[in-house]
Amino acid sequence: MSTAVIRKPILFVFLTVLIVAGFGFGNPGFADNKVVLTITGKIATTGSDDKRDFTLEELEQLGMDSFTSENTWLEGTHKFEGVPFRKILETVNATGDTLYATALNDYTVDIPIDALTDRPALLVTRIDGELIPVREKGPIWILYPQSDNHSEYRRAPFVNYMVWQLRFIDVR
Repeated sequence: MSTAVIRKPILFVFLTVLIVAGFGFGNPGFADNKVVLTITGKIATTGSDDKRDFTLEELEQLGMDSFTSENTWLEGTHKFEGVPFRKILETVNATGDTLYATALNDYTVDIPIDALTDRPALLVTRIDGELIPVREKGPIWILYPQSDNHSEYRRAPFVNYMVWQLRFIDVR
């Protein structure tokens, strides 16, 4: 048997491992230092442009809050942890009155800022203490509590504002 015949399967396995590692199978779907949220628009940044990128670590360092609640899209009651929306908007000095939110799957919605800042909305990054994989609506999900004492968040317009796989926010 020639060495070329032996090398091809080995090369195939090696390349397959590299591809799988590159896509991050086995992790939540994102690297620790990868940008998971970009905010643009009417914000005041320290840079020369009106754009602010956040890694998951930077986002969580802003301070986390949590609630335990039922959820329209998940069975049972869960603990949701994330950054209060008002905190992220204060961090970027947002001056607009509407957010144009875009998810990884290109779902978009206009959200009045007061529907997020005057309510218990979180940029959820963890469910039951675990990071949210992309295939499970992560890494960032805009959520409101939906328990019995917050039943108004089970209806429109609030269910439309609960963007999973959030990736971009444009402040307008």
